[in-house]
Amino acid sequence: MTAPPGALGVVVWVLCALAAVTVVGAAGAALVLGSVAERLHLVTVVTSVAGPATGLACALALGASTSTAAVVVVVVLLAATAPVLQTAIARADREGRREAGALDDEQGAPR
Repeated sequence: MTAPPGALGVVVWVLCALAAVTVVGAAGAALVLGSVAERLHLVTVVTSVAGPATGLACALALGASTSTAAVVVVVVLLAATAPVLQTAIARADREGRREAGALDDEQGAPR
């Protein structure tokens, strides 16, 4: 896939750069943050900024086609399922820490 010529091509490249910077920044921050819950907040940034930016860049570069429709479906599925998956991961982490004795009560307060 190549970027369209002219101003549209510039928009496509800017969207791709935005997505790349977002993913690299979130990955770098994940190395610094300690807990799973803190790192899960970074996944939100990736799924709410980088995913749609990449999808829009692909849709603009592809033009109106069935490929564009497939890209839009994937981006919508990402937006719809990411919060549910993040919640499930956070709950699994909390339950694992509770079973290991690292948490005091049902609210998940650390000891």
